[in-house]
Amino acid sequence: ADQNLCAGETATLTANGSLSGTYLWSTGDNSANINVTPGTTTTYDVVYTYGDGCTLEDAVKVTVIPNFTLGIASDPDTNRISVGDQIELMAVVAPSQNLSNFEFEWLENGSTNIGNTESIETSPSTNDSTIFYTLIATSPAGCVQEARINFTLVQPLVIVPNAFTPNGDEVNDKFRLKVLEGTATVLELSIYNRWGTKVYSSTEPDAAWDGKTSDGKDAPSDVYAYFIRWQRGDGALQPPKKGDVTLLR
Repeated sequence: ADQNLCAGETATLTANGSLSGTYLWSTGDNSANINVTPGTTTTYDVVYTYGDGCTLEDAVKVTVIPNFTLGIASDPDTNRISVGDQIELMAVVAPSQNLSNFEFEWLENGSTNIGNTESIETSPSTNDSTIFYTLIATSPAGCVQEARINFTLVQPLVIVPNAFTPNGDEVNDKFRLKVLEGTATVLELSIYNRWGTKVYSSTEPDAAWDGKTSDGKDAPSDVYAYFIRWQRGDGALQPPKKGDVTLLR
């Protein structure tokens, strides 16, 4: 039967003679099956020869439908994402056209559907070091294109200083969980003196001890114990940090 074909795609045309015979297509091919990739709407003829020189002729019209190209843009424009950070992914269709009748399907790592709109917002949550997103777009005419974007996933890298100097010089004045890479949030920061008395505690995401006790007095130079409960950007709890920090005045 006549058929429609999106530009750039290949169709298989099959001739089915009921007897033993030969085929000759207008393309010059002489097999029963041929693959065609027409650039414009084309009619293909085939002559079937069988028996004592008998011939039959048929034709099929392949109508070429304008196709499109597909890409993915990200905001922010980067190839690295911290776990838990939000990123917007947008379909880029060329030539530019009304996309209201297009169908979209977004897949995370090739399998999990995460959206069916022209653009989506997503926050990766995985222990993997990489992640990719696939977009499948279908035009109103039925043409289908696929695009993929890859990201390196940044897991949080944190350290805890072993000393600090709260002397007001704005250098190492406060004790806190330091995030060197990725995204992390403090859930609890507690400080204890050598007798086990809690001298500071906070549940603020950016909690930092300035060397003062809960009554506002300067804590003396000494070694203090700390306990830090924290999570990465996607909310996954991480092993708590605990140890000693030296306050120097």
